[in-house]
Amino acid sequence: MPSFHLAKGGFTSCKDEGFTLVEVIIASTLLLTVIIFFIPLISQLDKELSILDNRRHIVHALHDELQIYLWTKESLPHSSKEQINNQLVELSIEKDLIYIKGCAQWENAREKMEEICLYGIPPN
Repeated sequence: MPSFHLAKGGFTSCKDEGFTLVEVIIASTLLLTVIIFFIPLISQLDKELSILDNRRHIVHALHDELQIYLWTKESLPHSSKEQINNQLVELSIEKDLIYIKGCAQWENAREKMEEICLYGIPPN
């Protein structure tokens, strides 16, 4: 097996081919640390992205539903359950002083109840 010798300034080194056990342990530890850190981080980011995406779709649907009650003389209060973006959402619309209030309630990806309300003033 050939070996490589360095001789410079009185320093002589013999370089063997391949990894030593210490290098393998350090590389494995570093790789596992990166994996253990990034997998939960990516999972959490994916969950938060899902929550924001659902919230956006639900607010959009609530806005569209509220417009019907702002521009027509539909009877109030109104309550319904709808599937929005694969999420069961309870929509409720009611009169609140001079406003028409529309609220949406659902359970998000973190299994917490979330509620968003929009208000509109009907034309006279």
